[in-house]
Amino acid sequence: MRISILALIVLLGGCAQVNSVLSSANSVLGTANDALGTVNGKVSSVTGYASGDKVYNVGNKSTAAYDLIGFKVVVANIDPKGGIATGFSGRADVIFTGKLKNKTNRRIGVSFSVPIYDKSGNYLRSATKTAYAPAHETAVIDLQEMGVIEWNGGERPNVQKMKFGLQKF
Repeated sequence: MRISILALIVLLGGCAQVNSVLSSANSVLGTANDALGTVNGKVSSVTGYASGDKVYNVGNKSTAAYDLIGFKVVVANIDPKGGIATGFSGRADVIFTGKLKNKTNRRIGVSFSVPIYDKSGNYLRSATKTAYAPAHETAVIDLQEMGVIEWNGGERPNVQKMKFGLQKF
């Protein structure tokens, strides 16, 4: 009987150590989980549109080679004070978002070019990006042209004059 009581005491002592280790591991995992929640919260706020952003809904576009689904042009990171919101004094970014569905048997690239005009209506430059999609695949479009618009200087994009180009590979 003494051996079994002694074994039970040793076993319970070992369980206490295991319990302590598990408690420490649980604490570490809880801290990591809290940190991930903070990161996920920041990612959500980055991908959402801020109240000052200008969203231009281009909508859907269908051709024989591809479909653009839910396509938007967003003027983002507008600094209303003319300071340095994006690293460019008084400048804003152009972001192209949506989905690109490839209907062909080849890899494609679809380029989007939105012209930018000054407050007098004169053409200045274009914000241009290209999205790629493998054959018969749908790709998410999330492309950004940084600091391309001087919003406070009256520059504006004209989505009605957007141009689209197709490349097949």
